[in-house]
Amino acid sequence: MNNTPSQDSIPHDRIVSRSELKPHWGVRFTDVHLRRLEKAGLFPRRVRLGKGTIGWLASELDQYLARLAAARTAEGGAE
Repeated sequence: MNNTPSQDSIPHDRIVSRSELKPHWGVRFTDVHLRRLEKAGLFPRRVRLGKGTIGWLASELDQYLARLAAARTAEGGAE
C-alpha cells in the first residue's frame, strides 16, 4: 500500500512577497526590523525561494496578525 499523500491532500499555502507586505497586509517594517523580529521569534520566519528571493507564508502572517489582535483585546481594547 502506498502511504504517500496525493497532490490533492497536500495543503498549499500562498507565498507573500516583500512588496506585498505593506499594501496587502499593512506590515510597514524595514528589512532590518523584519530580520530582528524574525530572529526574536516575534514575526514569521521568511522562506528563501532562491538567490535574493524571499517570501512569507500567508497562513503564518494571518496567525501573526491574529496574535496582535488578541493581545490588543487582552489589553483592554483598541487605542
